[in-house]
Amino acid sequence: MGIWGELKLENLYRNPDGNPIFWDEVLLDAVLAESNLTLLLNTQVDTLHREGCRVSAVEGTQQGTEKKITVEADWFLDAAGDGTLGALAGLPYYLGEQLVVPGQEPEPPFELLGSSLLFYTEKTDRPVTFHAPAYAWSREKSGGAAAGRGTYRRTNHEWQRLLVV
Repeated sequence: MGIWGELKLENLYRNPDGNPIFWDEVLLDAVLAESNLTLLLNTQVDTLHREGCRVSAVEGTQQGTEKKITVEADWFLDAAGDGTLGALAGLPYYLGEQLVVPGQEPEPPFELLGSSLLFYTEKTDRPVTFHAPAYAWSREKSGGAAAGRGTYRRTNHEWQRLLVV
């Protein structure tokens, strides 16, 4: 069954209605439980270092904190959805429907999609059970910071959303 199968089974347990927001929570919970994985959310990679044909390190800036981060590793996975590492490594990529080859100027016009947000609502005839991810704070742990579900607090010059259950 493998890792993907385990994640899908966990999603069926926690998320029988197939809510895509809850699927994200299942994935994040699994990633945070993995000790050998470095997750850098809201980090834009802007520099790539190579040793021969191999990527040896990447540098990026974390949004919000403006912290500069360097990661050295044997393997890298670009899960940003825009192919940044491939483009920085000098590989051809698509901008909209147009193939961009490094060293050649792409020709406008570009037909690109805009940004989007996902809101998910569904009317049901029964209560929907929410299984909190492992990283969610209990009301006791939040120290009374949350009168209701999901409040904001200021820490280290950043606003953090607390998931309180």
